[in-house]
Amino acid sequence: SRYTKLSDVITDGKKLVEDIEAEGAVLLKNENDALPLAKGNKVSLFGIASYAPAYGGKGSAQSGTTEGAISLKQGLENAGFEVNADLFNFYGENQNKYKPVGRGVSLKLNDAPWSDIVANSAVYGSISGYSDVAIFVFNRLGGEGSDYAQSGVVDGTNGDTLKLSPNELSVLKGLKGLKDSGVIKKIVVLANTANQIESTYLTDPALGVDA
Repeated sequence: SRYTKLSDVITDGKKLVEDIEAEGAVLLKNENDALPLAKGNKVSLFGIASYAPAYGGKGSAQSGTTEGAISLKQGLENAGFEVNADLFNFYGENQNKYKPVGRGVSLKLNDAPWSDIVANSAVYGSISGYSDVAIFVFNRLGGEGSDYAQSGVVDGTNGDTLKLSPNELSVLKGLKGLKDSGVIKKIVVLANTANQIESTYLTDPALGVDA
């Protein structure tokens, strides 16, 4: 090896991971000039994965540590965007309620339904102040011994966890309503996932996803 110090290995390793992530990201849709966002845009983040993202896959692809990792909120702020703190903290304060639990047919995705967001007047009211773009984030993390089931799952759409769940879809439908009424301008979906799921949500007019 050309390395003589462990610190140099760690520094170059982090840079390599950044390059892999940047080159591996795929833009599946971009309509209505949704992307790129303009610096200074005010952003609302939706989905438990916006607070607790996946930093790796499962099994051999699982990250041994998230030490030094920053949140999606901090990353966006570092890039010059303003992020809705009330909404972000809502997911953080209710993380145990909304994070997925179990595996296989026993999996419960548990993400916050739109009705829970609307029921919290402070959180719901904060959306209009961060309305340039709504970013909905989801993930799926299957692996050895924990594959995703495509039938028989109570919390899956038609029993299938490789589709957006009813709770996830309810958020997108709620955001579509806000976009139609002029409260928010754009809807962006970020698939922070190690498993590809069905992407019909991108073209469903009832959901109004721009990118």
